[in-house]
Amino acid sequence: MIQVSATSVLILVILVGLVFTFTNGLHDASSVIASFISCGAASPRSGIVLASVFGILGAVFGGNLGGGHHRRHHQSANG
Repeated sequence: MIQVSATSVLILVILVGLVFTFTNGLHDASSVIASFISCGAASPRSGIVLASVFGILGAVFGGNLGGGHHRRHHQSANG
């Protein structure tokens, strides 16, 4: 029987979770970009630029990078 340490399992689970999250985000972003490029609202270049800029802004101000969601929730709960 193969001996596996808890640390190895934890690292594997974290890596699988990160890969899943990364690929899931890529599929969501490509669906949004494809919609407004195919209807002629934007060129492929401007569509990618807009998606990139607003993706970063959403992550920072939405709480994933900047912790903004938790801060706002904590402030509203306390007054």
